[in-house]
Amino acid sequence: MNYTARSRWNPKFNLLPKAMRDETYKQFGQNYFLEYDFVADSFSTYEGAMTDEKLGLNIGLSAEMDDNFIGKINKFSGYLGIKSLMLRLQSGKMRGSASWTGDPVAGMADKIDFDERYSDVSMVYWIGKAPFDYLGFSYISFGLPIQVDTMKTESDKTKQVYANPVYDKDFEAKIYAVSFGMDTLVTPMLFPDSAERSEFYRVMAESNKKSKGLGAYVSMQSLFGLGNARVSDGALLLAEAANPGRTAVDGKSLVGYVAMDLGFGLQYSIERKFSLGLGYKWSVTSLTPFGGGADNSTELGYIYTFDLLRHGPVLRAYLAF
Repeated sequence: MNYTARSRWNPKFNLLPKAMRDETYKQFGQNYFLEYDFVADSFSTYEGAMTDEKLGLNIGLSAEMDDNFIGKINKFSGYLGIKSLMLRLQSGKMRGSASWTGDPVAGMADKIDFDERYSDVSMVYWIGKAPFDYLGFSYISFGLPIQVDTMKTESDKTKQVYANPVYDKDFEAKIYAVSFGMDTLVTPMLFPDSAERSEFYRVMAESNKKSKGLGAYVSMQSLFGLGNARVSDGALLLAEAANPGRTAVDGKSLVGYVAMDLGFGLQYSIERKFSLGLGYKWSVTSLTPFGGGADNSTELGYIYTFDLLRHGPVLRAYLAF
């Protein structure tokens, strides 16, 4: 069980240092006018697993609940593993509302509610060697309202400036990504056969034994990928209405995707039977398009960035029997 008492959401977070940001479009000088109010800021996650060491079979389920111990299910995941290979499925929702604080645009609501689903299908290979427990390949799909910053030029594509922005309530993306991660608190309990094959976890178990079960834990899950995203036709029509006299370019684009979960803290464990951890967790999602600029003075280009940071303290408890 994981319990996050309070999460803070930051949709203006940016992964890139200022010196590395693209100055061609003066992209990061634009204000962010779309404000999110997510439904949930506290979470409880329940996980369970069964392992047959003779067959090397692992079956597990996980459910994340909104706001309290018995709230609505925010995310559901499951996995089926045979020895070192695992198929993992995750599905969940992002719920809340988004408010537009910029200049009004005819036909565009000032506030909308959203209830968007995302999914993640991964094939994972457990390597059981530091610094990673596993390597994998993932397919991710999701939707979320985002701000669309329109671009215009009076000459060519290299001299773009911001035009009037809008937001897209129907934005969606589909991503293919490589994944890797580790969790020193959970792996020895849920995947004892993998931990037994790992020199790293054997050393960690000996260290915890010497310290009478006290120690530190670290958890990390990372995805890096590319995919296709689409600004909806409705949002492109709104962009043209906000910038009359120009025709919007195609809403499809190649996008880069980064998602990272990082947590660390203190733990107390009893010989792979019980583990209790108290720490802090950060979750980052970043999406950036390639292309979308206007080629000439008759076109209306676009660019968007979605960088979301969620973070908060977490209490973790696992029991194996």
